[in-house]
Amino acid sequence: MTMVENVRNGLLIGASPRGEEGREPWFLDPREILRTVGLRWITVLLPVLLLLGLAAAWTHLNPPQYAASTQILIDPRGLQVVKDGLTPPDQASDASLLLVDSQLRVLTSDDVLGRVVDRFDLAKDPEFQGRETLIGALKGLIARFTGRTEPPADPRLTALRILRDRTGARRLERSFVLELGVTSEDREKAARLARGVAETYLARDAATRSDTTRRAGEAIEGRLAELRDALRQAEDKAQAFRARRNLVGTKAADADRGLPPQVQWKAHNYNHLMEQPTLFYAICTVIALSGTGKGVNAAIAWAYVGLRVIHSLVQATTNKVGPRFMLFIASSLALAALTLHAVMAVF
Repeated sequence: MTMVENVRNGLLIGASPRGEEGREPWFLDPREILRTVGLRWITVLLPVLLLLGLAAAWTHLNPPQYAASTQILIDPRGLQVVKDGLTPPDQASDASLLLVDSQLRVLTSDDVLGRVVDRFDLAKDPEFQGRETLIGALKGLIARFTGRTEPPADPRLTALRILRDRTGARRLERSFVLELGVTSEDREKAARLARGVAETYLARDAATRSDTTRRAGEAIEGRLAELRDALRQAEDKAQAFRARRNLVGTKAADADRGLPPQVQWKAHNYNHLMEQPTLFYAICTVIALSGTGKGVNAAIAWAYVGLRVIHSLVQATTNKVGPRFMLFIASSLALAALTLHAVMAVF
């Protein structure tokens, strides 16, 4: 015979063989389950409430995060301000990758992120001032009891630390592209921060390149000034040497002034024979080939030769300007007449 007794602490079941006609089903009666739960409702409800409280606390302390990303192309070629000017030189692939990795560090550096904190005023944003945690509350409570109080943290440094934790960057495989990601509790804020970090980095990079070019230009200007001073000193020394040696200059005309006048006259006459008389030779050749080299043309040609001989004698001996000028005009008229006859003979 089976005895079932309801007690406050539970069910005490004693079993003994009985007939098939009096056997109870193998599962418990739902009424018995509800009655047992009613007797132990505190034991059942307390874990449920505890789990619900933990879930609510976790949801409050860990709000949903939204991630925004942007991509930046890094040009691994730098600018060189020597050799052929501002030209981008080719670099080896390993050096290029090292440069891109270095820019990856710069992208997430405190310098860039600090400017973003100042630009978006994150020091006053509650999201970037940290949330009170249980461990932090316990530490504060212990500090108050022990009498050791820590100075308040700098809001800007706190915002910088949180932004650094929420910012990530990586180089895409087999490329010079950097992917930047920023997380925030607000999707619009995440997009603004990602765009702000990229713009701040690009502005800083442009300023760095501009400053590098400016400093290189200043260095070149300084070097040019040194070269100009050295050239001026060399010219002064050369001028002093010419003065000591009674040399007026280094050009042919300057050296000619240092010669005696009689020597200059003969040199000048030789130079003059290389000017107008060369046209006379060409015109005489044309007249001879055209068959008109006799008669008047022969007389005019011999007259031109005689005038040039007399002109050379006057210039090489007395160098009187008046007679030289009259002889030059007469020889020029003779040459003009020969030129006219040569044109008439050809055409």
